[in-house]
Amino acid sequence: LLSPPKALDGTMTAVWFGVFQLLFYIGDTVTHVPYNALLPELSKVSALRERVFMVARIMNSLGVMVAALAPVPFAMIFEPSDCRDTMCASCPVQLASNTTVTQFCRTSTPEACDCLVGCTANCSVIGERTGLFYLACGFAAWHFVTMAVVLLCVKEHKFDPDAAVSNPILPSMMRTFRNKPFMQLIPAWVLDITSNT
Repeated sequence: LLSPPKALDGTMTAVWFGVFQLLFYIGDTVTHVPYNALLPELSKVSALRERVFMVARIMNSLGVMVAALAPVPFAMIFEPSDCRDTMCASCPVQLASNTTVTQFCRTSTPEACDCLVGCTANCSVIGERTGLFYLACGFAAWHFVTMAVVLLCVKEHKFDPDAAVSNPILPSMMRTFRNKPFMQLIPAWVLDITSNT
């Protein structure tokens, strides 16, 4: 999704992003709707279901934090070591090894400063792209492994069509709001949705 081929121009990069964004959300729906519906299958004991739900939400939040904080260190870790030397070679003045770009820009011409700032930013983008690619591969591998574990280890209850009873919508909703464990989860859901938007 976030690693389009470098040869694509602006329009094709947007098409790449649009197609993979669509595929990402289709894949997310295909895997997470059944995954989220699985919670009632795990246990009939509400305390255990609440604990499982809480652990799942904590892990989800940790994953979001890792993905949000990862670009900065990944840009430094995955930036090619010779990037600044090769990309900044065309700049009129080179940066001394013991000088930062900010210090250099205070004493140099605007053209030289702009050139060094631009090539430094390009090197950071290369590091971020590489780092985010590896982060995405790690998240995808983790997702596939955990989904395989769920499929192999969790047995679904058999559906009995004779036991299925049609419930009218309004009484069902009223019963849902009288369900104490459900009502305890509503603030967590609201906070989760608020923090992710």
